[in-house]
Amino acid sequence: MQQFLDQVDQIARHAGDHLPQLAVTLVVGLVLVELAIFLLGNALKLSRLPEGLKRILFSLARFFLWVILFLVVLQTLGLNNVLVAVTGSSVIAAVFLSAGVAPLITDVLAGLSLASDPSFQPGATVRAGDKQTEGTVESLDLRKTRLRDAKGVLHVIPNSLVDKNEWVIVKAKRTLPRRRLTGRLKKKRPAR
Repeated sequence: MQQFLDQVDQIARHAGDHLPQLAVTLVVGLVLVELAIFLLGNALKLSRLPEGLKRILFSLARFFLWVILFLVVLQTLGLNNVLVAVTGSSVIAAVFLSAGVAPLITDVLAGLSLASDPSFQPGATVRAGDKQTEGTVESLDLRKTRLRDAKGVLHVIPNSLVDKNEWVIVKAKRTLPRRRLTGRLKKKRPAR
């Protein structure tokens, strides 16, 4: 027990030595993460990707940016041993939990598949899931699809159940026609 307390004390003193670097790393890291999230959000808004896929990609990118910042902070503190332990234990935990994580992975992969399908988008009325629930797609995220039926009841269905079973587009999402830009402006003719 005393050895553990000595290590904690040593880490605390070591962190105090790196406090100015830590402050700079945190400030710069937070600014860069927020800037990257902002730029990614705007880039996804301009892209022609389906809305559900945009949300999923944005969530994944935001998660990984925060994880990278956490790892950089650990490295700035000089806690390379902790950094190795965190990354190593993550791999070990992933191996042991792979059976429990399998449904999560299938939901995420099915969510990516559904989100990239132009027919299965928020606003479309579909019949999906193992119970063939019919409703309007309200949202689609990493793990779940949310359908609102005609009675107003919200059904939350795992993406893997939607993708695994047959799903039917009852009514496609109403979209506005896109205007094409010609690159030329018509000149007004002077009135005679």
